[in-house]
Amino acid sequence: MNTDLAELVNKLQATLSKMEVALGAIADAVVFLDVNSQVQWCNRAFVQLVKRSHSTIIGSQFRELLPLAQAGVLIEPDTYPDVQMRKGGYEVAEYEFIQGDRTLILQISGSCTGVAEDKVAVLTIRDISDRKQTQIALADREFKFRSIVENTNDILVILTPEGVIRYISPNIINLTGYTATEVESQSFEPFVHPDDVHQLWQAFNQVASTGEKLSGIEHRVRDKDGSWRWHCCNISAFEDTPGNWLIAIVGWDITARKQTEDALKTSQARLNKILSHTAASIIYYRVYSNREWHLDYYSPGSALIFGYSTEEMIADNQLVASHIHPEDWAVMYQDCFDKIFAEQTFEHNYRYLHPDGNWRWISAIFTSVWDQSINGWLVTSICTDITDKKNTEIALAESESKFRTIVENVNDIILITDLEGVIRYISPNLETIMGYTPSELEGQSFEPIVHPDDLPKTWDAFNQLATTGERFSGLENRARHKDGSWKWFSSNLSVIRDTNGNLLFVSVARDITERKQAEEALKASEARLNAILSSTVASIQHVHVYANRDWNLQYCSPGSELVYGYTAEEILADSHLIVSRIHPEDWETVVPKIFDSIFSERPSEHEYRYLHPNGNWYWICYNITSVQDEAADCWRVTIIATDITDKKRTELALAESELKFRSIVENASDILCIINLEGIIHYVSPNVVSLNLFEISTVKP
Repeated sequence: MNTDLAELVNKLQATLSKMEVALGAIADAVVFLDVNSQVQWCNRAFVQLVKRSHSTIIGSQFRELLPLAQAGVLIEPDTYPDVQMRKGGYEVAEYEFIQGDRTLILQISGSCTGVAEDKVAVLTIRDISDRKQTQIALADREFKFRSIVENTNDILVILTPEGVIRYISPNIINLTGYTATEVESQSFEPFVHPDDVHQLWQAFNQVASTGEKLSGIEHRVRDKDGSWRWHCCNISAFEDTPGNWLIAIVGWDITARKQTEDALKTSQARLNKILSHTAASIIYYRVYSNREWHLDYYSPGSALIFGYSTEEMIADNQLVASHIHPEDWAVMYQDCFDKIFAEQTFEHNYRYLHPDGNWRWISAIFTSVWDQSINGWLVTSICTDITDKKNTEIALAESESKFRTIVENVNDIILITDLEGVIRYISPNLETIMGYTPSELEGQSFEPIVHPDDLPKTWDAFNQLATTGERFSGLENRARHKDGSWKWFSSNLSVIRDTNGNLLFVSVARDITERKQAEEALKASEARLNAILSSTVASIQHVHVYANRDWNLQYCSPGSELVYGYTAEEILADSHLIVSRIHPEDWETVVPKIFDSIFSERPSEHEYRYLHPNGNWYWICYNITSVQDEAADCWRVTIIATDITDKKRTELALAESELKFRSIVENASDILCIINLEGIIHYVSPNVVSLNLFEISTVKP
């Protein structure tokens, strides 16, 4: 071999050695297969993947070293990537590979070289298991978040610092009549009572400036029909992205509570799955002990990573380094050189300012070896864009933060149980409402804390949910407080699946103990009232009267039958039954007065004759009170009617007696005089004048 040829061979061997070092440093597994799918060469990553020695790998069948499956089923030999590549019909695909007790997700790409009969396949195998698991976790978190938001009785609202509604949960339509699309991107102010807008702005500014959560802010919200309803909310602030603060509001309707006090007494979470794969950048350069370096090679994929052509990057030794974030460069500079000089393999993640103006996250793996010929180190750097992974991790962390913000602010207890009723998760507000800490109940069956009488219907609801998968609303049952008392809850139920596909029940439970107590008190009050009314010889009626002088009977007491001769049911069935039997003369005179007193809201009393079903005319006394109800566009009238026939008869008899008495006295020849025991004259008959005795005025006291 002549000198030139020997030098050429040495250079070729040196180049091959460098390329082998570079390929060996790549995190992806690389393998060369002959036309029979036997391994001709592989890098260190492939050896680590199949967990076989290099010597046993060379010459082995690829499918024996790497059994591939899709959807849990091993693929056929003629569908292996290298076979399809030789046929010219292969696209990058994902496969499953069982490595010990782990199932890896591998992404395989590659190409073929050579003539048709002797094509060599070069495969690049990338382990994307971690990325897949992160995506699954993100999707699971998204599903749980949406399940809670859509099942809770509260309204979740996310505002910008300017008060613009960025997100509102779908159940807004149930509480206010508006759809989410009608409200989103609008200012919150038109939907809040003008008197309450200022206090909400104060609350928003306070949480934004202090970071503290505010609870129990009460305000009025306008329904779509124009009416006002009372809401109470908890307010907190969070960062959507670094430096971008948003206001989170969890509100619930307290109108019923407000009315009860007066009378007796809803992540955003829009998460994006970022699925991206970019080619790696392979960089080969020399590093010297004075911490200077010289770039020798950039792979074509480097342009996709760094945004500059390979020629531009080789021409400017500092081009890429000058775009690394100063904070990251300060950490990397000392550490990188120390480990290069120690010939350690290491990894650094750093932020890189891409020419498109965006910061990207780059992962760089470094390997180094001392080369006496250059009196320095030969360094190989494999760089990949991990921006998607970082963004996914940040999104997952933000999702977790939003999830916890919602769970910790809602008034409902959020409970996740498995099919056996074992509590897998329970929200922290359990301690406030029920006295237990979450750790006291998690891992335990829910049965011991549910009232025995309510267990059957609770299990029936869970079984129905497991069978149909449809949401179950309004399950009411009792749960035992830690102090031994029983509290009433109303729950909405839905199903989700965990990352392993297991069915879970999500319960969003609201404490309705006060409502139940109020209902019981109302029932007792109504029972007492009915008992009183049943024993009262009077007709008590509640009537809605309208401006057109029409009316609608709402209630008639049992005593009405004693007054009118018809049952309460008969009277309610025919609003004109009673008035049709009022004496025509009385109807003409009484009706105008009745409507005048109702519309002016003046209490009044009227008398009329009523034709009883027994054929007799009865006298009825009619007491009326009224109050206008603008919401119902009517007057609510209470009528108390009593039978005064006996009284009327007595008055008539008395009048007749008086008339007879006067007739006798005035026609008698005698003088009638009434004197009390003190001698005072109380009465003297008129004929005292005709007898020329005295003037009547002179004898009267």
